Amino acid sequence: MAQPMMLALAKLISDSVAKVDQLCIEQGVIFPSLDDPFTTESESIKLHPEVAEAANYIISAAAQLIAILRPVPVTLSTSAIHVHVSSALRVVVDSNVVEILREAGPQGLHVKKISEKNGVEAGKLGRLLRLLASEHMFKEITPDVFATNRISSALDTGKPYEELVKNPGEKLIGTNGIAAYISRSTDESVKSSGFLYEALTYSSSEKAPSPPSPFNLAFNTELHIFSWLAQKGNEYRLQRFGIAFDGFDKMLPVNGVTKGYRWGSLPKGSIVVDVGGGVGSESMKIAKTFPDLKVIIQDAEGVVANGVKTNALQFYETRFPEGLSSAHDFFTPNPVTNARVFFMRFILHDWPDATCVKILKNLREVAAPDTELIINECLIQYACSTESDISKSIPGGRFKPPPSPLLPNLGYARIFHYLIDLQMAIVAHGVERTVEQYASILQKSGWKLKEVLRMPESAYSLHKLVAVPQPE
Repeated sequence: MAQPMMLALAKLISDSVAKVDQLCIEQGVIFPSLDDPFTTESESIKLHPEVAEAANYIISAAAQLIAILRPVPVTLSTSAIHVHVSSALRVVVDSNVVEILREAGPQGLHVKKISEKNGVEAGKLGRLLRLLASEHMFKEITPDVFATNRISSALDTGKPYEELVKNPGEKLIGTNGIAAYISRSTDESVKSSGFLYEALTYSSSEKAPSPPSPFNLAFNTELHIFSWLAQKGNEYRLQRFGIAFDGFDKMLPVNGVTKGYRWGSLPKGSIVVDVGGGVGSESMKIAKTFPDLKVIIQDAEGVVANGVKTNALQFYETRFPEGLSSAHDFFTPNPVTNARVFFMRFILHDWPDATCVKILKNLREVAAPDTELIINECLIQYACSTESDISKSIPGGRFKPPPSPLLPNLGYARIFHYLIDLQMAIVAHGVERTVEQYASILQKSGWKLKEVLRMPESAYSLHKLVAVPQPE
């Protein structure tokens, strides 16, 4: 007799699949299969709030069933060596396998033919492609003949293979950024992860200004990763890092930055400062949607000037040049003293609490009484049922609990949040935080958490935490 939990999980999967099917009928779309090529347009159905919720239940329940059904030693062993999937992904991205297969067409190409082009040993190439095919990322058409599917096609730069060979340093420029994100993650991040234990058990008696991160140990440097990327010799890695953000955005709702917050209610001419805004990819969306606002980009010296010619940078140069501010180090007081909004996206998760407090204090020092601080980050949920005074008292502070018997944090459906949290710790001593943790660092820096503007939960969701200055 099957245990009740297995039957409950199976029913939840069946009911949720039926819900997705019904929603697709109502929307007049066909849910994309793994045989369909990847496009951002066809992915949009997955970001529909009700579809995303049902998908979360399916993914979470399926993973829970796997954990129940698979032999325990196999689960542990599979988890321990799953890093080989990451390594295999790096090979196919950095050796241009996807572009070679795209040019070969849907019939695929034998690994020997792929090897003749990119120089990767055919036998091992076939084995790693077979691993990725077993992860549903490629297709093995006939023995040792492989083709891309929907998932691997997202890694395609769209450039001719011969062009990539002639100009390898420009491979990622002008792409959707997904290949850049995967290449970066499977390079610095995976290499650093292997030193997690050593970093966590590092002897405090050894001379060092602060405990090293796994990244420091892996790359034999005392520099923070951002300073290291700016060093001579790391030009390609720095370029890849910037382009990777465009790839990361492919996981998020289109123009999500413009939604939730009352941008349209701000007085005409209100100043919005994008703190650490890079080349303005996100603030461009605000400036386009709400042209009555004055949007200013701030980042370290050279970030905008040396950036790849993105659509955002071209927009500011041609239509909104005043938005390209002079360089600013957010570890110093902000030069803008009349901001209506300070906007921070993917900034605080790069730093430990004490550093975040310093950054936020610099903004608080120049904040006006009506200034609002918007922190656009993911929110970590505990894997157990819990409710704090903060989550109960702050509008939007509570996470919608999923149906039983799923884990309270949706488990594997939101595993990317927890992987990113660990990745931030590994490369930068960074942290993905809970609502309570954000409330704490805000309070220590002179801000008060006012509300949490939640976006629909998907595989990776960014929410907006709105804070106001604490009274002097």
